[in-house]
Amino acid sequence: MSRPKTRGRPFPKGKSGNPGGRPVNSDCLSACLREVASQPAGGGLTHAQRLARVLWRRAEAGDVRAAALIGDRLEGRPAQRVALDASTKPLVTVAEVLYGARAASAES
Repeated sequence: MSRPKTRGRPFPKGKSGNPGGRPVNSDCLSACLREVASQPAGGGLTHAQRLARVLWRRAEAGDVRAAALIGDRLEGRPAQRVALDASTKPLVTVAEVLYGARAASAES
């Protein structure tokens, strides 16, 4: 006979169900890709080196995305400025949207 599922808080307050946390780089995709990238791919090159050559050729052929990716990797991504001004009123508030939806549904 199976136990009913525990609802709410299955662990005592202040205790984690995973006290050790997730192990660092344990079979994550990035670690696996790094391992494969460092392996020989033939022709005396690694997979990472072959990929870099393909990307470079595409950039030379006019692929703008490939050129941007190369630039981002070599020079770093350009800083993007975001101006926030808390004193301005948002164009539409959530309450206004809900009020308008209710009014529209009441009319129909």
